Amino acid sequence: MGEARRRMASKVTPDGAPLRKALTLLAWFAAGFAASVLILLIPGSYSAMARAMTKLGSFVAGDGSDGQGNGRRESADRRGGPIDGLIEKGYSLISEEHHAEAFGIFLQASRLAPDRAEPHWGLALVYHRFQLFTQEERSCRKAIQLDSTCRPAKEALARILCDLGRNEESLAILRDMERDEERERARPKEGTSQDKRRLSYIWGEVALNLLRTGKPGEAIPSLERYIAAEPGEAWGPAHLGRAFADLGDWGNAEASLRRALELDPHLGLAHLWLGQALIATGRRAEGEGHLKTFNRLRTIATQEHRLEGQINRSPDDPRILVQLARVRALLGKHKAALVPLERALTLNPGDEDLRSLYREIEAKARTPGAR
Repeated sequence: MGEARRRMASKVTPDGAPLRKALTLLAWFAAGFAASVLILLIPGSYSAMARAMTKLGSFVAGDGSDGQGNGRRESADRRGGPIDGLIEKGYSLISEEHHAEAFGIFLQASRLAPDRAEPHWGLALVYHRFQLFTQEERSCRKAIQLDSTCRPAKEALARILCDLGRNEESLAILRDMERDEERERARPKEGTSQDKRRLSYIWGEVALNLLRTGKPGEAIPSLERYIAAEPGEAWGPAHLGRAFADLGDWGNAEASLRRALELDPHLGLAHLWLGQALIATGRRAEGEGHLKTFNRLRTIATQEHRLEGQINRSPDDPRILVQLARVRALLGKHKAALVPLERALTLNPGDEDLRSLYREIEAKARTPGAR
């Protein structure tokens, strides 16, 4: 399947050999770079990526919108043509974690349709995976320039600016989005769960910016609103615990962090912050245990990034695919672990051990709250 996909990519790309060389260099760079950036130290980056991919699917579904029917509508003669096939193909490649090939598809689409926002948003998703924040920012800004209603690109841009320490810029974007969302909700129509999720994302990002600028007290109301909207997410209680810890409120900090670990025992930052809180309150032995767990999870996350880089260079190596699936399962990412396993099964459909591993992880992926 991978070889057929590579042939298809070369057909839609006029400069086949130079582009493949460029993509190879990009993949090599990404592998080295990603190994130095630990996903556990970038709060919510994995879930942000998953949400972004879902929104891209809506964005290219045919209405030129942000997935909620909001946005520019293309004329009928521009929908359903070759450019839409390219965009949808790029999204499919990203969902299957063929990011280097997706890069080529979206680059080609951006050249064929320079006035369309979707190819630039697709490029932003690829850059996000490779931790290339400068390029991701540029692609998000281009998508927004072409379509001011491209909400996923605005959310991604706010996140990038936060990660780069440009918190005031990030907060300005988020506050504008929050006002727009509140105005939309005030219209005489029935609210949806998706409306609430869009607002909860904003509240979480606002809180993160405030925490990073040393304003934990201001972050708490946004975190409480986030938790009320997303009661099953560990991210909210973990960061609420951090806010309380920054204020020296160790009792509430410990309670919030323990709640986060009840929801997700693989959340490394919750172990880190709880360990620090316990040590600060004289419970060193228990605190050091949580710090050891954090370090173990961080090491596994580094292995995950290394394997992702190897797959970009060798997308059809079953051995690497299985290793990546096992590492993700150790991090509690059972749904994400199924992606490389599905590819490995396509390459080796008769491997019963592989099929047994798939069934084992699939059962865990079906449990409530699985990720």
